[in-house]
Amino acid sequence: MDEINYLFDVEKLEKQKKAGSILQSKTDLNSDIEKIVAQAEELSNRACNDDSKSKRIKGIRDNRKNEKIENRKNEAFYLGEELNKQQEQVSAGADNEEEDMNYQNTLDLIEKKLEERLRAQQKS
Repeated sequence: MDEINYLFDVEKLEKQKKAGSILQSKTDLNSDIEKIVAQAEELSNRACNDDSKSKRIKGIRDNRKNEKIENRKNEAFYLGEELNKQQEQVSAGADNEEEDMNYQNTLDLIEKKLEERLRAQQKS
């Protein structure tokens, strides 16, 4: 009987310890939530300052104008340069064709030599 009472007492103590740690974790969670809410409210207040709409969008036209000018410079093409590029591509293509022909001729020669060797071996 004493052992049973002892076990009940031990279980009660463990429950009290767990309840304390659970309560502590809940209070930590609540304090974290409150900190996050306070930070969000501060950021919201900074973002919603009392500047008028005209002050906030004042520089939009100038910025857009500058972006358009920059895009035109970057996207521009010049006919003289374009013709030179095309000529370079054509000449590069011709060089590639010559290399392909040389490669094909070399392969043909190797193939002929192999066939001659095979014929010579079969005759022997």
